[in-house]
Formats: sequence, structure tokens, C-alpha cells
Amino acid sequence: AAAARALALRPRVVLADEPAAGASDDALEAVLRLLATVSARHGAVLIATDDAALAARAGRTAAIEDGAIREDAPPRVRLAATPPSRDASA
Repeated sequence: AAAARALALRPRVVLADEPAAGASDDALEAVLRLLATVSARHGAVLIATDDAALAARAGRTAAIEDGAIREDAPPRVRLAATPPSRDASA
């Protein structure tokens, strides 16, 4: 609900800090679809996460360590259509 209220104002930049934390797979998928739509239509979405499966869906990733960018991957065209498995046994 909080995400929907924030996005109703159509911000140019959305910051999402650990959107996967405590979310069910279904809830996370709904939030990520919404963020992908916002990114495609209105502006930038920046997600801070240590979830590798979530990061794999991003159009661009940057790893930051000790305040410095350690790795900056080139942008992809859009968010991945199919999420990688979040199953730890995979």
C-alpha cells in the first residue's frame, strides 16, 4: 500500500531499499512488476539489495563496497521478464 501511494505521484526517481525483505514471492513479484512499469514509463528505479536473484532482474547493476563502486555492469534493455529462482536449494 505504501508503494502504491508513493508511486501515485509519478516520481522521476524511485528508491527501493530491500523490497524483497520479508515479502512473499507473490508480493515481491507484484512490487517488481510495478517498479518495472514505473521505470519504463516515468523514470529511474534504484533498488538497494543483497538478493542476487533480485539484482539479476535489474537493467543495470552496481556493486558498492566501502563507499566505492566496485563493479558497474552495462545496462540491459529492460527488466528480465522471468524472475530467476529465489529457491536457496537451486
